[in-house]
Parts: sequence; C-alpha cells; structure tokens
Amino acid sequence: MILNVDSGETINRSIRVINDNEISLNITLFPSGDFENEINIIDKSFILGPGDEKNARFNLKLEEPGKY
Repeated sequence: MILNVDSGETINRSIRVINDNEISLNITLFPSGDFENEINIIDKSFILGPGDEKNARFNLKLEEPGKY
C-alpha cells in the first residue's frame, strides 16, 4: 500500500483478509516495524469462517508529509 500524507493528516484505510481455508480461523492483527506507534488497528481480532472475508480497518497518523 502506498500512501501520500500531508503533515499531521490521519489516514483511514482497511486491508481485506480472506479465509480461503475449509476451517474457521482466529485472526489477530498487530502493528510492527517503522510505523508501529503511528498505526491504530480498529479490527484487531476476529474470526473468519470458511470462505469469509473482512475489511480490517486501521488508521495511521504521520507528522511528516510524504509518500509512504
């Protein structure tokens, strides 16, 4: 994902998580790396049944403008 951010802007996005298995899955999302402290994951933990999908929401606030 590439994001263009203005100074102090909060970006609201989601990533699509798909369970293409034949069993239910417990999904847990957590931030790591360079932006670990700037990411707030809204949908941190959920269960996906077989064939289910979910848009897991998060927001990101960066103080420095730029392309990330």
